[in-house]
Amino acid sequence: MKRERKKVQELRANKIMLIPLILTLSVVCSKEWIGVEEKCFYFSKDTRNWTSSKSFCSSHGSELAHLDTKEELEFLKKFAGPVRYWIGLSRKHREYWKWTDGITFNDLFEINGSGFFTFLNTDGVQSSRGLVDIKWVCSKPRFLTVQK
Repeated sequence: MKRERKKVQELRANKIMLIPLILTLSVVCSKEWIGVEEKCFYFSKDTRNWTSSKSFCSSHGSELAHLDTKEELEFLKKFAGPVRYWIGLSRKHREYWKWTDGITFNDLFEINGSGFFTFLNTDGVQSSRGLVDIKWVCSKPRFLTVQK
């Protein structure tokens, strides 16, 4: 009887140890960043080509803007106005569009043009060869999930 109780106690102890603690932390967007829904966005004041813009975002713990909803697209178009901003979609010749994190684009919006790198403004999303220097938008999550 004592052995059975001891085994039950050990099992209970192990189960408690196996249950992960998951916390979601809200991150305040710093003053240069704008919080929209679940993301923080940074709109550059400088201009660079697509590759340099991508490097800038990476060096600031973010990525060239990755859009997950039509609401995000509409916000970015409205904020950008007539000014062109690089976003994080690119493709290789005869391949699908992909975000900078490798996720294949899901045709959430239309991309006009025949280039390999995308930018947006009030008129929508268009593609370019990526060589011109224009402004860019970075994005990063507003919420972090921590598992202990």
